[in-house]
Amino acid sequence: MDKEIFLGKRFAAIAGMILSLAGMSCFFAIYHKFTIDQVLAIVFFHCILFPILILFLESERRKGHLLKNETTCYTLLLYTFVLSAVAYLIFTFLPAYTASVMIPAFFLTLVTNPTVGIVIGMYFNIFLGMISESSFYELAAYLILTLFGSLLSILFEKKKYRIQMAVLVVAVSVSIPGLMYFIGSYDKNTYVIVFSGISGVVSAAIFLLLYEKVAVRAGTEHDRSLTDIIAPEFPLAKEIREYSDVDYRHACNVSKIAYQCALQVGADPDVAAAAGFYYRVGKLEGEPFVENGVLLAKQNNFPPKVITILSEYNGERYLPSSRESAIVHMVDAVIAKFEFLDKDTLSNTWNHSILVYQTLDEISSKGIYDQSGLSMNQYLKIREYLVKGVKLF
Repeated sequence: MDKEIFLGKRFAAIAGMILSLAGMSCFFAIYHKFTIDQVLAIVFFHCILFPILILFLESERRKGHLLKNETTCYTLLLYTFVLSAVAYLIFTFLPAYTASVMIPAFFLTLVTNPTVGIVIGMYFNIFLGMISESSFYELAAYLILTLFGSLLSILFEKKKYRIQMAVLVVAVSVSIPGLMYFIGSYDKNTYVIVFSGISGVVSAAIFLLLYEKVAVRAGTEHDRSLTDIIAPEFPLAKEIREYSDVDYRHACNVSKIAYQCALQVGADPDVAAAAGFYYRVGKLEGEPFVENGVLLAKQNNFPPKVITILSEYNGERYLPSSRESAIVHMVDAVIAKFEFLDKDTLSNTWNHSILVYQTLDEISSKGIYDQSGLSMNQYLKIREYLVKGVKLF
C-alpha cells in the first residue's frame, strides 16, 4: 500500500466524519425546527472547530501517536467517530445529566490515544450542550465523565482489574451527575440518580463486552501496517528487488530471522522484521546511506520505531536504542559475514558456530548494544539461536 493510497484513505475517512456531523446536524435542525440563525450558528461551530480537530489529529499521526505508527488511514477512527455521532444523537433524547458520554470517550481513546479521545469527546459534548441547551453544570458533568472514560480505556488493559473498573464506572456515573446537579440547584433529584445508575450499568456492560474486540482490531491495524510494508507488492520492496536480486534476498533473510530472534526474547517481532527488511534501503539512493534510508522511510510513512532503527544502521550515527534495533544489527552482521564466505567453508557445523560467536562477540565487546536495553541473557539467547536454531545460508 503506497503513500497515495494511505493519503486517499485518510481523506475519505475525514470526509466520512464531516458527513456524519452534517447528518447529525441536519437531523437536529429539522427535528427541533431550528431558525436560520440557529442553523448558521451550528455551521459556524463546525467550520471553526472541525478543522482545528483535524490539524490536531494530523499532528498526532505524524508523531506516530495514533496506533503507534504514522501510516494509519483513520479507518477504525472513522467507524468509532460515526458511532459516537449516533450515540450523541440518542443522548439528546435522554434526561439531563444521564447521557452515557463515557462510552464514546472510552472507545475513541482506544482507537487513537487519550489526548485525541478527550478532545473529540469534548467536541461532541459542547455540540450536545448547544443542541440541548444544557446548563453549565450538566456540561461540566459530561466533561468530567469524558475525562474519566478516556482514562478508563487505559486502565482496562489490565484484565484482572476489569470487574473492579466496571464497578467504578457505575459509581462515577452516579456520583458525578448527582454532585453537579446538587451544586447547580442545591437540591437532590432521585430521577437523575436512578437514570445515571442505569447509564453506568449500560456503560460498564459495553466496556466489558467490547473492549477486547476493539483492542484486538486496533492492534491488528498496527500489525497490518508493518506487514504491508514488507509485502512483495509494496512499492519500495519492489524497488529493492529491481535494484538488486542479491540485496532483496538479503533483506528477506534478515527480516525473517530478525522476526524469529525477536520472538526468542519477547521483543516486537513485526518491528524487527520490517526494520530488518529495510535496514540497507539507503543503498537505493547512494551515499549518505543512513540519511537516505531514513528519508525513504519517512517518504513512505513508515512507523516511527522502524525509522529510528534505520537511523541507527550499523551504529554509524547512533547506537541501537532498542532491543529490536540490536537484534536487526546482530542478524544483519552475521548474515553479511555468511554471504561473504563460500558455502563449502561453512558446511562444517564447527565453522558455522565459530563464525557466529566471533562475529557477535567482537561487535558486542565494543559496547554497541549497551544502550539497547538488551540484557546479557537475551544476547546469549539470540546468539545461541543463530548458532543452532536457524539456517543462515
